[in-house]
Parts: sequence; C-alpha cells; structure tokens
Amino acid sequence: MQEADLSDFMALDRVRSYVRNFERGRMEDWAIAQADSFIALVNELGFEAALSRQEAMQVPVESRTFGPVALNYGNVDLFPTLASQAVTELGGAASDENFWKAAFATPVDTPSQPVVQGSNVLVLFPTEETESEESVLEGIASNVNANWLDSQAGQSLQQHFLNSPKMEDKFIDVYMRYFMN
Repeated sequence: MQEADLSDFMALDRVRSYVRNFERGRMEDWAIAQADSFIALVNELGFEAALSRQEAMQVPVESRTFGPVALNYGNVDLFPTLASQAVTELGGAASDENFWKAAFATPVDTPSQPVVQGSNVLVLFPTEETESEESVLEGIASNVNANWLDSQAGQSLQQHFLNSPKMEDKFIDVYMRYFMN
C-alpha cells in the first residue's frame, strides 16, 4: 500500500472508476442524503434561497426548468415525450414508475422525494398544474379509437386467414425454390 499521488490524473481516474463501479450504492446514498438536506432547506427557506445556499456551500446542485409534462409512461407516440423537454437527466425516466409518481403526486410549490435517474438524483419542484383543452383530448381519443379499431380488425382478419382449414403453409417450399437456388 502506498499513498495515492493526487496530482496524477491516472491515479484519480482509477479511484473514480473504482468508486463508480464498486461503491455506487454509497455514492447514491450520499447523493440522496444531500437531496434530503436540500428538501429540508426548501421547506424552511423556499426554493431559490435553498438553491443559493447549496451553491454557496459548493454542493453540486443544478436547477433546470421544463414542462409542462404529459403523463406519458413509456413515451407513447400520442403525447409529447420526455425527450422533447431537452433535459438529458430525464433520459431514462419515461419508463420509471418512481419518476412519474414523484412528478404527478407532488403538490405544486413543494419539493418531491428524491428520485434516482441514472447517475443523477432529482428533486422535482412543480410550479404549476395545467390541463389540456377538451378539444385536444377529444382529438387524441378519436385517433386512439380509430387506430384501435383498425388494429383489432386487422388482428381478427389475420387470425381468420391463418387459422382457416383452407390455408396451406408452403412458406418453406417457396422460400427454398426462390431464394436458395
């Protein structure tokens, strides 16, 4: 064992790599504890004052503004996706149930519980709640109904033809004749 040379970038890279690969849980626990202390500050001082205090203490905190966000679990094509918000930290959040719970269960002007997203710990602070206009919702419902009806009709017709006793499966014969000559 020897003392690490902190001026050696290679040594620092090895330490960083070790911590990232083998001590990730400790890093997350530390980041969640920092988020919890930030939440306590927000509840005590307000969002902007807590952010200023964290920055003054050189705690790695960053504020991002985005939204409104449609409830779109899994990035369904019918609604705007999280990727359209241009916030890279939300990259894997589309299928994360904890993110959606925090985003939609947190009251306005109240910090959410910490949410781990990849290498980040997020604290959401909703500032307003919006509702879509009725005409937009009707358009989406009409589109879904039409697509669903087409899909169901296609599936039932496909099953009708594939399961018909008149259907002869000659796929392999035709494939071998035309493509494997």
